[in-house]
Amino acid sequence: AVKARLHQARAALAPRLVQFTALPEVCTVTATEAAEWVEVVVSEIRRTSDEDLLQRKHVMVLAERGGDRRLPIWIGPAEATVLALVLESVETPRPFPYKLAAGLVEAAGSQITEVKITRLLDSVFYACVVVQGPGGPREVDARPSDAVNLAVASGAPIRLNSELFSAAVVHDDGEK
Repeated sequence: AVKARLHQARAALAPRLVQFTALPEVCTVTATEAAEWVEVVVSEIRRTSDEDLLQRKHVMVLAERGGDRRLPIWIGPAEATVLALVLESVETPRPFPYKLAAGLVEAAGSQITEVKITRLLDSVFYACVVVQGPGGPREVDARPSDAVNLAVASGAPIRLNSELFSAAVVHDDGEK
């Protein structure tokens, strides 16, 4: 029953994904040591207009700083909500988990120096958080949505492997 529902969900989701990205069916971009890193910012959070709250999908759009390239990445509703609140400068009475995590890293004598969106493998984006600690810099594997939320909470720059723009480019005029 679970396999059948997963199959049905994937079949229903595929046509909806097409409107946000122009990814080929099999797209692979992997990080290399010679990768060119581009600084990006979160330009917007998009949400589909489904009436059913459980059917709504969220997209984080990363924009090249000082450029016109855009990269949409699907993210979960919880991550999208936190990111949207931060982008809109909404004050909250208690810190969100990402602010807590950034505070814990700082309390441990370390610092989040940057977040990297490193690769795209089989339509899944990968990221890492670079933490400068007493033992030197370390890269910690993370989902892009979590890594970006952590960067926003800590004030760290967000960098993107420039090859990822060729996988799905969205310009200011709306062309994909």
